[in-house]
Amino acid sequence: MLYVENSFLSVKIHVRKVDENKIAEYLVAVRTHAPKSRGKSIRTDGRGTGSSVVKIRPRDLTISQSETSQCWAWIRDPPSSDEEVAEMMDLCRLEIEGKSDCKDLTTGKTYAAYLIFKIAEESCGLTSPYPDARVALGDHEAKACAVCLDPSKGKKKHEDDVRLPRKRNDGWMEIELGEFTVNRGEEGEKVRMSLSETKVMNWKKGLIVGGIEIRPKKKAA
Repeated sequence: MLYVENSFLSVKIHVRKVDENKIAEYLVAVRTHAPKSRGKSIRTDGRGTGSSVVKIRPRDLTISQSETSQCWAWIRDPPSSDEEVAEMMDLCRLEIEGKSDCKDLTTGKTYAAYLIFKIAEESCGLTSPYPDARVALGDHEAKACAVCLDPSKGKKKHEDDVRLPRKRNDGWMEIELGEFTVNRGEEGEKVRMSLSETKVMNWKKGLIVGGIEIRPKKKAA
């Protein structure tokens, strides 16, 4: 206890000793359990090509109405994970866009961008109409391609021009948004990737966004 006195006031102050070790343990626990919300990850392609693979986390994507709780919920999937993902609740206007610097990629390589996602058990409106996928490098105009996020509810046999998803080894799904090549002199450009449905704008629900991955395009067999 400290005793402080001057001509105007006498005050007794109780000072409680703080355990610095407990504070350090608390800060470590907070950092450990906080979701990894932001920042892209860059790794080397596992096929021995030496090319870069870029993963853009959901929080670094531009998702229309992502901060409106009635439209999107930010969750961990699975709950024990430290990665935060976005689950679509109820909305009409679907707009998801990602950007990445070409300097993080390998010059001369052809890349494809993939939306990583899951479909919740309760979903609707994701296949009628089909969303449009686009990829554009720099100021080039992007050509739209229709994608079917849930083939069990959408794609018909005669629709050969509609892209389909595939299952990943990590339990997620992915669908190609488009491809591009980083030519010499374009290292300072940005590549833009998007998924949107802004024409009919019917009610949609159940899309879980795990990010966008950019990796070297596999050559056709």
